[in-house]
Amino acid sequence: MGKFSIYAAVVLLLILQGCAPAFQAKYFDVEVLKEGSFNLDPEGREVSVFAVSPKEAQDSALISAAAKGLATKYETSQVLEPESVAIYSIPQSEFPGFVNSKGRQPEYYESLMMGSASQLLIFLSNLQFSHLGVKGERYMTIPYTIKMDVYDAIKDSLLLSKQFRDTLQAAFLTGSNTSQKTIYDAAMKSLPDFATKIGEVAANELSTKWETEEWMLIYAPNGAWEKGVRYAENFNWEEAVQTWLPLAESQDAKEASYAAFNIAVGCQMLGETDLALEWIRYAREKADFSEYTALEKYLENKRKQAAK
Repeated sequence: MGKFSIYAAVVLLLILQGCAPAFQAKYFDVEVLKEGSFNLDPEGREVSVFAVSPKEAQDSALISAAAKGLATKYETSQVLEPESVAIYSIPQSEFPGFVNSKGRQPEYYESLMMGSASQLLIFLSNLQFSHLGVKGERYMTIPYTIKMDVYDAIKDSLLLSKQFRDTLQAAFLTGSNTSQKTIYDAAMKSLPDFATKIGEVAANELSTKWETEEWMLIYAPNGAWEKGVRYAENFNWEEAVQTWLPLAESQDAKEASYAAFNIAVGCQMLGETDLALEWIRYAREKADFSEYTALEKYLENKRKQAAK
């Protein structure tokens, strides 16, 4: 399912008013893999970054700075040794690009693979800044574009191709009444630093991204209800589910529905989406709350994604 982080503090929400026991909600966070997240796991393969450099010296230096930022950030994200990702510069005039997810001129890429001793090749190209804008006395916006291609040289396969269009914002520590030209000049001198940051932004697309989802359990602060939550706090979802199962047979329809809701959550934490759907539907048969409807829709969406 993902990585778990359960709140140590209890967030109270009285679901039953005037009833004994007083049922409460306990919220916890789950870190889940972001849909469509791309992860360039080296898996023992060597990785190199290639700065596709134009003729102009300044532009060449900027794309090289971006390549450095990408390599450093990628090493950190993938827990690689510092400077284990090599950086090369290749002339833009010689770079053939890609067609139909393949390397145009395969022999060119084979020579890069052999020369770098790397199977995974990352290319940064076409870094451009446009319309630098000054905001007030200290701020500047730096719109940019850059292209990143990730290529598996062994399989002759383009793994990822992305065109970035974004804007950096920079604050300059200047005195009052600083002219816009002074800020603009300072920004121009800082372009290599901006390029490095752009490379780091690009590197974020090469490692798994996680999103935080908030989940809820229902319990009463006594007996089996609390015991089940304690199991969940220790990530022991199997025992938690087993603890809630007898409670789902309660003659009190609402209590049975609460237990079934918890079991549905536990099943999803264990990766059993189909079983979780069965239990949330059972919960809705006993008593229906908006949280039940939301969970059922979530689970149905998860099942559709898994079927793709």
